[in-house]
Amino acid sequence: MRTSLGLLRKILALMQLTRLSLCILLGVAVIVGIHLLPTWLPLWKTIISSLVIMFMAGGGLALNDYRDIERDRLNAPHRPLVKGALRHHTGLRAGVVLICLAVGLSTLLGPWALAYTCGLAVLVVFYSYAPYGFLRWSKNFLTALLGVSPFGMACVVSQVFGELGYVMVMAGLFILGREMLMDVKDKEGDGQYGLRTLVQYMKNWQALAVSFGAMALSLVLAMVFGYMRQYGPAFHLAIIVCLMLTPIMLMMFLAAKTQRQKAFVMEATKVELLLGLAAFLVR
Repeated sequence: MRTSLGLLRKILALMQLTRLSLCILLGVAVIVGIHLLPTWLPLWKTIISSLVIMFMAGGGLALNDYRDIERDRLNAPHRPLVKGALRHHTGLRAGVVLICLAVGLSTLLGPWALAYTCGLAVLVVFYSYAPYGFLRWSKNFLTALLGVSPFGMACVVSQVFGELGYVMVMAGLFILGREMLMDVKDKEGDGQYGLRTLVQYMKNWQALAVSFGAMALSLVLAMVFGYMRQYGPAFHLAIIVCLMLTPIMLMMFLAAKTQRQKAFVMEATKVELLLGLAAFLVR
């Protein structure tokens, strides 16, 4: 019984290490991207493309936790490597295994998908291991770039380019706003370890205003996109709900007193983004 409970705790800790909910969200983004393209793709290619991005994201996040364990002791004490739920080297091993799985699976999708996945692997490793002083404000934009990688994968696998540029801008703005919101939460720890993100150059209220503005603008652009594509009322209703949720979550973030409460708000933004992505599946 104890062995089973211990194994279950390890599995749950690994799910937390790789941010399974975020990986699923990125996998859904691949499906949405393929759905929006004016071409047909076999189901097996759609599934493998989604898995490639999920494994790459999970591996990158595990590597990032392995590298940032000291910073996370202050910013994110709830994470499994910091709590001791997993050994420190588990982050490195999980990261390497998942990234290798992503690259291996991409070979089934053709040389262009393999090249794209290898490029993502380089960016992921660079993001985790570049010196803090070197990344500076570019960290926010690099996160947004990696965040829209599912749509890039959809284009590469379908061999249809240029169709998802508008969607990538929308998603990139939302991710940039969310990342800045996270950096407001982590401002003290980032500054202590020399990581000069965009938030470090602003007052908190300025950073929150830019964060809210970027997320709200992405949703407004989504409404314009739906109007241009003549989407039905279900799409517009979902986007309006997301638009209404954004200021509510910002107020919840401002009212939060602990890191755990702020982390809850950040998880809520994933639900909002998932709802927005799901809206694109309902024309």
